[in-house]
Amino acid sequence: MLAIMRLLLGIFTAGARNAGFVYVCEIIKERSAAGMLHGVTYSIGGVAVTAIAHLFPHWRHFQLACALCYILYIPTIGSWKNPLGGYLVRGGQKKPWLTLRNRPELIK
Repeated sequence: MLAIMRLLLGIFTAGARNAGFVYVCEIIKERSAAGMLHGVTYSIGGVAVTAIAHLFPHWRHFQLACALCYILYIPTIGSWKNPLGGYLVRGGQKKPWLTLRNRPELIK
């Protein structure tokens, strides 16, 4: 079961990484820097996990510390807006707050 779940995690993570890279490069004007910073997140995460593992040597405490990092992250998700789609509206407006048609500087 563990092998099957790891396989599925690998399949879906690869798809999410590719889609995330495309979104980042579509949104930000400096595409080369955005692509580079999007790839650096794995390195930063590796350093953070190493530091947390050093602070909490027992694996149960380590898992709790990693889970707490994500619990602190959850409230920020609701405050993000989708800058691409026009699927989200801001402040009860009827039209999207950002579309690529009315922001030509976002398109190269």
